[in-house]
Amino acid sequence: VPSAWRDLWVGLRFDSVTHHAQVWINGQPAFRHKGGFLPVGGDVRPWAEAGKPNRLTVRVDNLLDWTTLPPGEMGTTKDAAGNDRPVQVYHFDFFNYAGIDRPVRLVAHGETHVAKLRLTPLHRGGVWAFAHKVALAGAGAAPGARIEVRYLDEGGAEVARGHGEEGETVIPAPRLWRPQAAYLYTAEVRVLDA
Repeated sequence: VPSAWRDLWVGLRFDSVTHHAQVWINGQPAFRHKGGFLPVGGDVRPWAEAGKPNRLTVRVDNLLDWTTLPPGEMGTTKDAAGNDRPVQVYHFDFFNYAGIDRPVRLVAHGETHVAKLRLTPLHRGGVWAFAHKVALAGAGAAPGARIEVRYLDEGGAEVARGHGEEGETVIPAPRLWRPQAAYLYTAEVRVLDA
């Protein structure tokens, strides 16, 4: 954690950890997660020290049960010596991949920050747009904050810009995603003052 982040909220974000994760920071349990396809993370300030080396430990396993997606269960089998050994029983027809399968980020922000963001694609009469709704949290999170939503193409160039807590922004001549020609845009939200 950089020294410059000493007075900021600092968190750790895993974009995906499949299927069970336990996270320790400097030997102290920080958070747990069960799932696999959604982001997870949390505040690291109680355990991490700004300006000093910190140790991050992550334990991940892919054991399945009836509450996981995909589902599975634990069974037993006999080894060559006749001893019982645990075995994962699958109820699907694909490989059960597991691990930290998307980026992990250390993030920091001020006390006032984006707590929720909803982007909804719109298509009306041949015009493509995004509706955005931004919810702020923190000490300075008051209605009427100046918010900017920038839409960037894959190269990072701005293609459109929206403003306010709610609004619609037209994306001119978008390059649409399709199989064998994937293309993704990025939405960047900034709180200019709160």
